[in-house]
Amino acid sequence: MRSSSCRSYRRGSGRISAAIAPNGSPRYPTKPPSSTNSRSAIRWSPPDHHAGLALPLAWDHDLLDMLCERVARAQDILGTKLLLENGVVHTPVPGSDMSEEDFMNALVRRTGCGLLLDLHNLHVNAVNLGLDADRFINGLDLDAVGEIHVAGGNSLFGAYLDSHAGACPSEVFGLLERTAPRCRNLKGVTFEFHETYFPGLGDHGVLGQLQQMRAAIGG
Repeated sequence: MRSSSCRSYRRGSGRISAAIAPNGSPRYPTKPPSSTNSRSAIRWSPPDHHAGLALPLAWDHDLLDMLCERVARAQDILGTKLLLENGVVHTPVPGSDMSEEDFMNALVRRTGCGLLLDLHNLHVNAVNLGLDADRFINGLDLDAVGEIHVAGGNSLFGAYLDSHAGACPSEVFGLLERTAPRCRNLKGVTFEFHETYFPGLGDHGVLGQLQQMRAAIGG
């Protein structure tokens, strides 16, 4: 379904998404019709403690085996391919057997799932932990990427957050420009922002973000 109105953004969950297809057309809803997106990072908090943020488990073979079984079962039940998303990592991840990109590639090989590449998540990890976002992307199976997300964030107590707090940083648009043409099975790009920040963006601001997205993917 296509829409020319900014008022068609999805509301209710606290987040609003606006998307464009690779041909440059606005696109709603934001998910590719033949897939469902999820998140590849398993999160946890210790018993009787609250970390205040999602914490990842180590990317090891035990976690990979567990997830492969569950992803395969979910895809069989749903009758569709899942898109699994790279996560935000606020702390180093000790005890891992592999990198996150290798972990995601293994999920793709063993389950046939696809990937949702969140470029703002990568940017957050680059700012907070010094992760090389381009190296991550170069190590990822880009043929498995069916959707890309971009967003903006803000800083709090010295940490940069994936808060969807407005316009995308220029670094995220740079990643999009370098990455999207290499994703041969890309179905769409989504700009995510939290609805509480809409007054600061307005219709004009959201349309401006979509125009920059279109330019970045060559639309």
